[in-house]
Amino acid sequence: MNQPQNNQYQPTADEQYMLELVNRMRMDPGGELERLQEDPNVNFALDYFNVDLNVLNQQWSTLVPAQALAWSNELTNVAINNNEFQVNQDSTGHAPDIVQRFEDAGYNWYTLGENAFANALFVLFGHAAFAIDWGYNPDGSGIQPDHGHRNNIMNNNFREIGISIIPEDDPNTDVGELVITQDFGNRLDFGNSWLLGVAFDDGIIDDDFYTSGEGLAGIDVTAVNTATGDSFTTTTWDAGGYQMQLAAGTYDVTFSGDWDNDGHIDSVIHQVTIGSGNVKLDLETDELIIAPEPEPEPEPTPEPEPTPEPEPEPEPEPEPEPEPEPEPEPPTADDNSLVKGTILDDNLLGGDSNQTIKGYSGNDLIDAAGGNDTLKGGKGDDTLKGGEGEDLLKGGKGDDILNADNGNDTLRGGEGDDILNAGDGNDTLRGGKGDDTLRGGKGEDLLKGNDGNDTLNAGDGNDTLRGGEGDDILNAGDGNDTLRGGKGDDILNAGDGNDTLRGGKGDDILNAGDGNDTLRGGKGDDILNAGDGNDTLRGGKGDDILIGTLPTLTNPGVSEVDELWGGAGKDTFVLGNETSAFYLNDNTSYTLIEDFRLGEDTIELYGSDENYRLEISDSQIEIYYGENGSSQDELIGIIQGNISGIDLLGTEFTYV
Repeated sequence: MNQPQNNQYQPTADEQYMLELVNRMRMDPGGELERLQEDPNVNFALDYFNVDLNVLNQQWSTLVPAQALAWSNELTNVAINNNEFQVNQDSTGHAPDIVQRFEDAGYNWYTLGENAFANALFVLFGHAAFAIDWGYNPDGSGIQPDHGHRNNIMNNNFREIGISIIPEDDPNTDVGELVITQDFGNRLDFGNSWLLGVAFDDGIIDDDFYTSGEGLAGIDVTAVNTATGDSFTTTTWDAGGYQMQLAAGTYDVTFSGDWDNDGHIDSVIHQVTIGSGNVKLDLETDELIIAPEPEPEPEPTPEPEPTPEPEPEPEPEPEPEPEPEPEPEPPTADDNSLVKGTILDDNLLGGDSNQTIKGYSGNDLIDAAGGNDTLKGGKGDDTLKGGEGEDLLKGGKGDDILNADNGNDTLRGGEGDDILNAGDGNDTLRGGKGDDTLRGGKGEDLLKGNDGNDTLNAGDGNDTLRGGEGDDILNAGDGNDTLRGGKGDDILNAGDGNDTLRGGKGDDILNAGDGNDTLRGGKGDDILNAGDGNDTLRGGKGDDILIGTLPTLTNPGVSEVDELWGGAGKDTFVLGNETSAFYLNDNTSYTLIEDFRLGEDTIELYGSDENYRLEISDSQIEIYYGENGSSQDELIGIIQGNISGIDLLGTEFTYV
């Protein structure tokens, strides 16, 4: 049966992002504090309010995982009304009589709570403000006395949430940039537990976590009870979220939709067990190939504002942030230690065990040496070098150079135009923001450009390259590589192996190489050029051009059998150019056109219609080329299917 959507207040992209942040914290509170402290904006706020990290860590250690929260239209209505109240009073606060507000919205509550913040600078900042609860406390901890916002987020009695986020940039008001209200609740008439989650492509910030704008709308989600066979179906919202209430039991859950934009329906099946609590199951299309490894992307450092309670106490003037004192000779790490650089240009060398080595604001040179080390460049144009172990290198802000070595290393460029070089191991390279250059090494590497116009070069192994957002150039190497352009107008070049190329969103150019390659254009008007091998080309959505062989060869198409699928759109299949016809090899070489649509698609041929003849049967149409169209002509193409009305003089054929 279909689950009713009732999406009067379905979440915006930012509200879905905050829902994901809340549920991430509820399900993994320990990891959330570590993730938040990786963000420079959060660290700035911790310093601004002089948050006592010992107190914060002690409080955080008491948190236990809680069930994920489902979206509630009624609670969202409450949140919308409270945001109107905050804007009207021009400050953070809670509208009077929260109980009556819940009841007026039709929410049959037995427990409820509300968080409000009228001065969030961006979504992650608002989440961190609620989670850490920074603010004035007479005890000097920098954490609000009852940390009620955090308690609301982690309260396992809550099962549903409503979120309202509205931008407020009126220069005559004191609120903004974002005004946020979260309303939490549980109902007396709650019923079955929720299966909920989000479908996303991870194409904006490739961090294996949902970001605003990455949601996949219109994905069908079907849950089938393995014991009874009962089936339930819903569809993802505009922002990518979905949910359905299910009776206790085990379910096979199928996601289906064209999430790689190649004109064909994709699907994946997971199994979940529903019990007394809500269950979260996401579809991350990148996750179908690479396992997730969450890492929030830093944002520009703003000056934070406090998150007051409904009746806030006066905020003290913050002490100015002190400049760190430089160390004239930063130490060498000889044990499991933390070594920090200075505001100067430092030369930091690791030891033989596992260290964390952090640069600061200078142009630093950091060498891991032995051990499994973490190197962080910080601000400045830094050079980071991995060692013998399995190292993590983070460039930070600036135009950095990161070099892996022998281990299976992870390199993350951060902000700036970075250069990341893989080493001998199976390395993971992530460019971050900026126009980055990533180079694979000897192992089987994963290269992700992320934001910016990046250049990714595979190495000797079987590598995976993902351009991300921006106009990227991806070059395969000697192995059997997988290239994905992502968003933007990308150029993908196959290499010597049997490679797989996917353009993604944008008007892409895909060039096959010497192997037997598979090219998929995706969404956009793409150009797919096959190479010197038996290649498969799929145009996807858009008006694509598919060339089954390499026209610059002396005898293009010889010893090849290529398969071409145009997909949705008005596509052009090229079987010849101004110089010659392709596939001239005694009828043993040809291109197979799998999905030709009369009235939409076009076949481009060399010469004129007098050089060709068609052999039409119930299952296919054969295209023959010869000087005079005689019976001795050579087979150069086969069109699959019975297509009535096709004619060499029709608009479906063009000649060059």
